[in-house]
Amino acid sequence: MTLAGEFSGSEAACFDVSPREPMLFSGDSKSLWLVCGQHYAPRPDDPMAIRLDVPAMQMLDIRRYGEADVSGQIRGLERIGDSVWAWQFPYGGKPFRIRDLTHDREIVTIPMHVQPIGGMTEQSGQSQVDEKTIRLKFCGVRPGAPRDAVPASQICRTLSFDTHTAALIGIVDEGDDRGPYQAIGQPRSVLTGHGLRVEAFWRHDSKTGELVVRDAATGRERQRIVSIAQRPLEISSNGVCLMTVAIDGGALRLHRIHL
Repeated sequence: MTLAGEFSGSEAACFDVSPREPMLFSGDSKSLWLVCGQHYAPRPDDPMAIRLDVPAMQMLDIRRYGEADVSGQIRGLERIGDSVWAWQFPYGGKPFRIRDLTHDREIVTIPMHVQPIGGMTEQSGQSQVDEKTIRLKFCGVRPGAPRDAVPASQICRTLSFDTHTAALIGIVDEGDDRGPYQAIGQPRSVLTGHGLRVEAFWRHDSKTGELVVRDAATGRERQRIVSIAQRPLEISSNGVCLMTVAIDGGALRLHRIHL
């Protein structure tokens, strides 16, 4: 890989945010959408996401929360056809929302009813959104169980909704499968795609880090890059570009992939 461009701009909140998919390239790989994080409840004028040109890394569009601010921060992005959708999975029973960033339109709003959820915690990293079905996962003490219930009373419950009508179409319960964090010494972040596995290593007491590029099938190391500490975010649809973000949140780094 070779470094092809960088971006840093006035929208300082649009770096190193927590959604499962904080960035997605467009289907033609000529631009990308980047989620803007807020460390507080977003306001209507706060940026929701920005679109950057590739490879010029210039900002093309910006989307703001508007009335959707009540549903909190963006929790994930999905590529649906030629569009990129952003979804909000809020705390406190506020509506779940999906917005088409590409065409700047609302897709669906789903009220979160307390009865099937109780006090369970939403699991945005394990929830799924596509053009037909929305599957929202919650884990914790089974609704209706005593407050001092033993750990065996904890479950994970998935609520399924129709993407077009917002109708609840299914409830599935399973055991609480939440596990411990990765062991020390393992990659802090891993991205796979187009036959590659990109592993990122860094320490919190250093500004430097390593990217290790491996063959995804065999695990053979193909390249080791010692540079600033950075986390891989997304490989473009055509397999030509890799986007990373500096761990200190200061800049995006665009890499060319040469196979």
